[in-house]
Amino acid sequence: MHTRTYLIVPAETDIAGQCRIVTHLQKQTSPLARYREHPDEWRDVGLMASQGYIRCLDAPADVWQDMRECEPLHAGMCFFSEED
Repeated sequence: MHTRTYLIVPAETDIAGQCRIVTHLQKQTSPLARYREHPDEWRDVGLMASQGYIRCLDAPADVWQDMRECEPLHAGMCFFSEED
């Protein structure tokens, strides 16, 4: 079993307030710092609308639930999921 990290980061394009949701296979102690240093290690899995709500997300149900409970979301927020 391992822990996957999900992180909300600003979009690569200038789409008013929209953010990307990315994931890393391992739990990161400083996810935003790790993302800034090694963005190529992360995979896009979703989008967050400018209002802070999930637009789409390819993640397990527990991650969906955790994020929904924290809406409105913002860049820099991170979530973790235990996976086999």
